[in-house]
Amino acid sequence: MKKNIKKFIKKYFKNNLFFAIFCILFALLLLTRFYGMEEKSPFGFDQVDNAWAAKDIIVDHKFPLVGMQAKVNTGLFIGPYYYYLISPFYLITNLDPIASIFIAGLTAVFTFLVIYFVTRSIFNEKVAILAIFINVVSSYIFELDRVQWPVNFIVPISFLILFSLYKICNNNPKYFMLLAASFGFSLHIHFTSVFYIILIALAIPFIPRNKKTLRYFLFSIFIFLIFVIPIIVGLIETSIGISPTSYLSNSFHGFHLRRFLQIIGDEFIEFNAILKFPYAIYVSIFLFLTFIFLLLKEKNLKHKFIFIYLLIVWMLVPWIVFSTYSGEITNYYFGITRPVAILTFSYLIYRLVTLNRIYITFLLALMLIYFSISNLYYFFSMGPVGLPFHRSVVLEKISKGEKVEFVHGDPQSYIYYLLKQYNNEK
Repeated sequence: MKKNIKKFIKKYFKNNLFFAIFCILFALLLLTRFYGMEEKSPFGFDQVDNAWAAKDIIVDHKFPLVGMQAKVNTGLFIGPYYYYLISPFYLITNLDPIASIFIAGLTAVFTFLVIYFVTRSIFNEKVAILAIFINVVSSYIFELDRVQWPVNFIVPISFLILFSLYKICNNNPKYFMLLAASFGFSLHIHFTSVFYIILIALAIPFIPRNKKTLRYFLFSIFIFLIFVIPIIVGLIETSIGISPTSYLSNSFHGFHLRRFLQIIGDEFIEFNAILKFPYAIYVSIFLFLTFIFLLLKEKNLKHKFIFIYLLIVWMLVPWIVFSTYSGEITNYYFGITRPVAILTFSYLIYRLVTLNRIYITFLLALMLIYFSISNLYYFFSMGPVGLPFHRSVVLEKISKGEKVEFVHGDPQSYIYYLLKQYNNEK
């Protein structure tokens, strides 16, 4: 057993230093995602919706064929698999909403591992360490990671689909299976998964055409069907197909250059939110263009032109699509672009370090230390936002003999049900 562990460490880490840094960052991840579990993790509308869905599956044995509604009164629904994914956690915690925190935390762990292994596979171990450092320390990222909802999977799925397409275009057709599973699961996460249809279509010209590719492609169709069949059945049985079409047609206003330029801040919002300083948008654009320029000179990156092409369309597709959309745009709609932001920052830092200039390394170290301290200070200064308040209000009302009426998305309604009705029914 010990030999197997040592082999694993040797395979994925060049030396003990990288392994030690990886462990420290993983420990920091657990701290920033689980510390102050109830006090620092929100339990709001979406988390309550998820909790009720888990209750329906566990207690009432109702098995949904549609998931959460993407936007209120739009008729846009995602698939139901996320509900089934979170239900075991609620079963283990006996429907206690603390399950929400464990789900969010473990999703963050999954994202951490995806970022490390994908970045390491594309570049090298040093860039991968820098990538997980940014992911762990950024207050913008760990604040979102503590919110339990399907949106948390947008980033790791985006990483996996980008990686899958890159490998497939590099004549590794077995990654069709990862692509099918990632894209299929994305349909159960958020409506922005429609971007992947366009992105996959744009990658088709670079996919090798041979018997091996065809074989893996046909097999991946069966994997994809596992994810898409429940959605199709749900649409048919619930008859919700008309409303989405109407909503999308009303929200589409065509492409206008002014609107395209107007939302450039949203396009680079993942970059800006990580950097967190005034006028970050200009710095973000400059850094992304520098990243692309340096990749053009990169000698150790296989099929670098395909990778650069994928990075560019990864940024352009959401930007162009949302420039034709007249509805409200929320920051996490551009979560699909976070992999590009993390890869940009981590690779540029790596290239600066490899210059072997003492003064550059020293200034860079100071900047990273400041980045770490300022973000972690923000984390420890975060006030209570979660369950304790709602629990105390409900317990006080129960002690006074008052009832909490059911209100959709209200955390106190769910806690009241849990304390009064569910516990009495057991």
